[in-house]
Amino acid sequence: MVVIKSPGTYMQAPGILHDIGVHLKPLGNNFLFLCRQGRWNKVNEPIIESMAREKITWEYEEFENECCYPAMEKAASRLKAGRFDGLVAIGGAKACDTGKGAAYRGGVKSIIIPTTAASDAPCSGSAVVFSPEGVPDSIERYPSNPALVLVDSQIIANAPVIYLISGMGDAVATFFEARIHHDYQILTQRGFAASLTSYSLAEACYKILMRYGRGAISAVQSHTLNRKHCHMSKSLFSISLSSDFRAGFLPGKEARAWHNRKNYASER
Repeated sequence: MVVIKSPGTYMQAPGILHDIGVHLKPLGNNFLFLCRQGRWNKVNEPIIESMAREKITWEYEEFENECCYPAMEKAASRLKAGRFDGLVAIGGAKACDTGKGAAYRGGVKSIIIPTTAASDAPCSGSAVVFSPEGVPDSIERYPSNPALVLVDSQIIANAPVIYLISGMGDAVATFFEARIHHDYQILTQRGFAASLTSYSLAEACYKILMRYGRGAISAVQSHTLNRKHCHMSKSLFSISLSSDFRAGFLPGKEARAWHNRKNYASER
């Protein structure tokens, strides 16, 4: 059996937040935004204007830095009380994962707007959950991936270059993991056989990384957009699909979380 999971829609363009209302309209008319306060202050102007043009109501919930069960439950309670149609998570991997967990608990769609390319969290159907103190706790897998992923290429280019380099490392690890599953026909965590489709996608992302990686780094260092950076960011986000095609081999961010958890336990 082969299981294929992916976001409902993936869209990427510079300045895409100026039309966020247009893209959210098919999903509902009332949304909760989850984002760190500092980040929200930087990105909210085009969002507010677009939501007003489309006559979509919204509210804001502050993300308090950690992807943990209390944060998910808090946002989920607000989703239920406000009868929202979806939750829009803006930020890095922890904000994205918190948004997915909260949306699942609140029974609504999740919409992800990443602000860095440090991991494949925006497109995946899972979350690495930490304790409120930042200790890796568990991994959650959800029945569906985000309904919509919106990537503003300029925001990604404006992020510190270390985030892009981190995402490149994550993608390299995922490719070799995919190759091992494919070559040796190792069953996934969910007990399914590896597929050629997933391996081909991981291999394509790896080749893009090798070809455009240096140019993408240079673009981010100068906070400019070019073709190499756009190719790179799309491949870093989409490589999570290779693990979803395989229905559950261990993606890089999850492996790192469990590695950190073991190190933490050994130091106690």
